[in-house]
Amino acid sequence: MLRSLRAVGESVAAPARGDAPDEWPQPAHLERHWYASGTAALAATLRAIIDDAGKTQPTVLVPAYTCPDVLSAIEFVGATAVAVDFEAERPWLSIDAAMQRIDARVVGVIAINFQGIPEQIARLRAFADQADIPLVYDHCQGFPLSDALMALSDYAVFSFGRGKPAAALTGGAVIVNRERQPQVTLVAPQVFVSAPPALKRHAYNLLIRPGVYGWPAKLPFLAIGQTVY
Repeated sequence: MLRSLRAVGESVAAPARGDAPDEWPQPAHLERHWYASGTAALAATLRAIIDDAGKTQPTVLVPAYTCPDVLSAIEFVGATAVAVDFEAERPWLSIDAAMQRIDARVVGVIAINFQGIPEQIARLRAFADQADIPLVYDHCQGFPLSDALMALSDYAVFSFGRGKPAAALTGGAVIVNRERQPQVTLVAPQVFVSAPPALKRHAYNLLIRPGVYGWPAKLPFLAIGQTVY
C-alpha cells in the first residue's frame, strides 16, 4: 500500500527549449511580476499596498487558519496580521467577522485558496469595495486562476515551490489587475528566477518515489521535519 502512494507533488520535468515566463498567456491588463518564491511575491504585493495606503502601523486581514508563510510575509513588510474567523463548517473567510475587524489601520484583506478550494471571491470583492481596501487572492494552493476570479481580485499570488499544483521547486508570481490597481508599483525581485538545476531536479524526483521518500527521515543528521526554536 505505502509503495503505491506518492509523498507529495509530481515529478519535475526538465525545461523544454524555448520555455519562458512570458509564454504564460494573459490579457494585457493583467500584469505579471516574477519572484524567487510565493512568500516573496506576497511580501512584494503587501509592500506595494502599504506604500500606496500611506498608513502607519498597518494591519492586514487574514484567515485565522493560514499558512505560516503568509504571516511571515506580513511580518517582513512591517504590518500586523489580524485573524478573521471562518464561516461555520466552511473554509471561507467570514464576511461578518471581517466587517467587525475593519478600522482605520487596515490596508488590505488576503483571501486564500484552501487546498484547491476556491474562496467566495464575489462576496469578498463586495466586502473589500465597501471597506475601500484591496483584495489579495493567495492562490498558491491552486493553479491556474480563472479569468472570472482574477477579474474580481486586485492581486493574485502564486507559488511554484515544492508540492505546489504547478511545481518547479522554486519561484513565485504576482498578477496585478491593472483595471483595479492602475497606479501601484511593485518592487523589483531581488533574485532572478530560473529553472532548478538538473541535480536538484533529479534528487527531488527520486526522493518523492514511494519506495524512497521515507529513508531520508530516518537519517538523524538531516533533521527532516524537526521544529527548532
